[in-house]
Amino acid sequence: MDNILTNQFFKLINRFFEKRYSKNLEDKVHHWLISPENSQEKQKAMRQQWDSLSNIEDLSSQLEFEKIKKVLGFTENKRKIQFSNYLPRVVAVLLPLILFAGIYFLDKRENKDSDMPMTVLTVPYGKHEEAKLACGSEIWINSGSEISYNENPADTVRTVNLKGEAYFSVMRQNDVPFIVRTEYLDVKVLGTKFNVSAYPDEESTIVTLNKGSIAIRTVDNHDYMLKPNQQLVYNNKTRQVVIQDLDVNIAKDIADWTIGKMAFNNETLKDIVTVFERKFNVDVEVDSNVDLNRRYTVTIDEGDNLKEIIEIFGCFDNSLSYKIDNNKVYISNNKTE
Repeated sequence: MDNILTNQFFKLINRFFEKRYSKNLEDKVHHWLISPENSQEKQKAMRQQWDSLSNIEDLSSQLEFEKIKKVLGFTENKRKIQFSNYLPRVVAVLLPLILFAGIYFLDKRENKDSDMPMTVLTVPYGKHEEAKLACGSEIWINSGSEISYNENPADTVRTVNLKGEAYFSVMRQNDVPFIVRTEYLDVKVLGTKFNVSAYPDEESTIVTLNKGSIAIRTVDNHDYMLKPNQQLVYNNKTRQVVIQDLDVNIAKDIADWTIGKMAFNNETLKDIVTVFERKFNVDVEVDSNVDLNRRYTVTIDEGDNLKEIIEIFGCFDNSLSYKIDNNKVYISNNKTE
């Protein structure tokens, strides 16, 4: 019965992913997806959808093992693996390779690919850069971030490793999926536009989708799908996931840093301070009695100098006092008589 449900769910999810529903029906299917009923079968179906986007080379070692077991025709019984008599040599070769894979979502390359140089782009604080891949995809890398990738025409998957924040405009290639790997989750697409914020020192990894469809797999092996103007927030410590619908303008504003703007939408002072330190390569010292949870909504042009931007914030909130001394910004409460 479980397999029947899983197969039915896979067909529904596959149609959803390929955008074969009307807008009204798409919304209903999406709400059904995130509802708690039959959650295990839905997870299995979403894993099938994930797997269908590429071949076995970009799956986790555990999933590879399960697939190979199915192909080779052996089963587990009381923790003892029963092999077909005519396959022991094949299995003896494959099992060590699977075990050697070792870690979730490991990028396995044939020996002929090992000589391919890895391209690493590191963007310092106060800067952001743009990279164009051979496949035509474009990546905007935010300050304090790093991407690495290996462009080999023979690869069956395009993989980019990310530390920090980047915006991706992925050129569609039906047979060659595009994967963004971060410490806590991976994003798999065929062609789309989305933003990933995965700074190692932040509490959450955030994925925001502007166009197309994306599949997400977290480090704890849960699968999710996003549709345009949705955002997934993964708490790196608690492993809790929140998916929220965003206003189309807010979803667009999240990538405004790629065009030299900083858009804060109901952001805490704590988060804004972190952005300032990266964008302007400065240290911001906040007095201990300042409430870091106060929130602001404002868009700032990065072309303005730091003093002008601080003055803008002073207009929004005159309860705070700002002082700039060389490469340091001091924030404190205004003293009242």
